[in-house]
Amino acid sequence: MKFSARVIAGNNYEKSGLTETQIIAILKETDAGVKVKEICRERGISSTYYNWKFKYGGIEAFDIKRIKELFAKKG
Repeated sequence: MKFSARVIAGNNYEKSGLTETQIIAILKETDAGVKVKEICRERGISSTYYNWKFKYGGIEAFDIKRIKELFAKKG
């Protein structure tokens, strides 16, 4: 699994009004065969998609909760 502190630090999702789980669901749409161009047009995003893909690519929604719990225990 490839995730790091970049998931927790710099929460860009707050600017978009979407939760991390919703962002991951949007990224999963491409796995289902929806074209990136279509997703970006429907959601009104462009480079944001690729920023999210870099930050959340390969992460499942339940991983986000687990990572946050680990950081909370650590801090």
